[in-house]
Amino acid sequence: MGCVYGIANFLSGKYYLPGCSFAELRPQVALPMFIGVLCGPLAGFATGASGDMLGYAFAGKGPLFALHWSFANGLMELIPELAALGVSVLKKPFFERLTAEGENLVAP
Repeated sequence: MGCVYGIANFLSGKYYLPGCSFAELRPQVALPMFIGVLCGPLAGFATGASGDMLGYAFAGKGPLFALHWSFANGLMELIPELAALGVSVLKKPFFERLTAEGENLVAP
């Protein structure tokens, strides 16, 4: 999926928002977020970061052209998924969070 994201980045990198020579319209950022929902936060991070690097490579700038932006693309996919996981963990009762199996620590 990183390759698909990279190709989409390359194609959309040719078009800038009116009045600004550096701001691109990138609707394809939803793809790594979708991968993150399906496969987990690390898969979303890998798809976002590698796809951004591939987009720069396809454009002829090299995969390490803007490494900080590629890392930020990965974080953009990682952070919402970690937040969603944290919310789902917090919805469990306290004693279920303390044990891996979900068994209560208090004996009946």
